Amino acid sequence: MDEKFINTSELKVGGSLDVVKYHNDLNTVVMRKWTAEEMNFFFSIIAKMKNKGTDEVVFNTDELKELVKYDPKKPERWAKTMKNVADKITDLKYKESTKSSYVVMPLFQYFKVDLDERKVTVQVTSRFEYILNRLNINFTYYKLEDFIEIRSVYAKNMYRKIKQFKKQGKLIFSIEELKKSLDMPDYYKSSHIDRLVIKQLQKELPDLIPGFSVKKLKSRKRGTPVVGYEFTWQAEQTGKFEDFSKKNGTNLKKGIYEKTPEWVGKEYVAPERTEEEERELEKQKEEIRRKLAELRGQTTIDEFTE
Repeated sequence: MDEKFINTSELKVGGSLDVVKYHNDLNTVVMRKWTAEEMNFFFSIIAKMKNKGTDEVVFNTDELKELVKYDPKKPERWAKTMKNVADKITDLKYKESTKSSYVVMPLFQYFKVDLDERKVTVQVTSRFEYILNRLNINFTYYKLEDFIEIRSVYAKNMYRKIKQFKKQGKLIFSIEELKKSLDMPDYYKSSHIDRLVIKQLQKELPDLIPGFSVKKLKSRKRGTPVVGYEFTWQAEQTGKFEDFSKKNGTNLKKGIYEKTPEWVGKEYVAPERTEEEERELEKQKEEIRRKLAELRGQTTIDEFTE
């Protein structure tokens, strides 16, 4: 069996492997009850396993500890973290269901922590191999250093989700969808979410996600209960401008809002924009008008920013 020893120093910021990159399917794997330290350890492994196929990969735990900025004065805690990850790895499964089938796929076929040798040996399953190796489309990527800086597990999960949809600029969740997406306990109500989750997101993510903001979506029903949350950020733009209004009969006026869930339209009370938001929107309109003026025959911005 092939075995590769990875020099972990290559993963340090500025090196060639300081980016975590994997297929979007990994974002659907439930990681409930993982600590922030355990997630740091796991995703540093994911970064190193990239493009290694199904070979056994061996790396030095001391270098890994330095990479994830673990306190060198707490060796016993570090050993416990590695053991916990080894135990939780066995529970990591990718699940997929249709009307006629249900598939459960383990992610790793071998995971060994050797405290005496200070080595960790990892091997992914053949069916999981695509998660880390065939990454031309449908992948998530981000800086490992940024991920490690995030302390809240909920903020880490939202950071990964935003990086998956970085070009979209907006995500809308019902309360139940958000609980599932961020691996919250089932009993959490909106009061728990506001206090234990949203506050952490607002505290940690704005420095890493430009323009990050959160809005509550409230029902029109009596008492205007919270039915969901809207997360927005500055969408990443790449490539040249394309007139999607002329492609496949798409109505440009709908734009991103075509993906808004039906339940939002039925129950959501739209919040009024602040003066600052209105000014920012007008700046964005003006910039797009300028760009559109350079492109003959393009649809005007006013058609889809009303």
